[in-house]
Amino acid sequence: MPKNSLLSGTARVQGERMDINISSLEYEGNIIPVELVVYDSDGQKGLSVPSSLEMQALNEGMANIGAGLGSSFTVNQNAGAAIVSDLTRGVLQGGSQYLSKKFRTVKVNLKANYKVMLYTKQ
Repeated sequence: MPKNSLLSGTARVQGERMDINISSLEYEGNIIPVELVVYDSDGQKGLSVPSSLEMQALNEGMANIGAGLGSSFTVNQNAGAAIVSDLTRGVLQGGSQYLSKKFRTVKVNLKANYKVMLYTKQ
């Protein structure tokens, strides 16, 4: 496979590793289906993505706070207040869902020219 070939696949972070399965590659303008697995330079399946437990705990805590933001807001005085209350609750729940997803999103940055090994799936 030539250098700088375009690969497409899926990645999933599990603990301290990111498993990557390549499902297709582009070669001379053609999309070729493949079944490849990425191994890191340490010889283990997936890429090493060490992260601190403190950061994981902080992100999980923030995500839980975001998830709970819109669930405890209620005001009922009259029809107009009920509509405002429903709108406010909807905005808070939408914002809390966004924050919950944002804090649970895992980001992995690789340096340019990071070397990996590709093996056929077994």
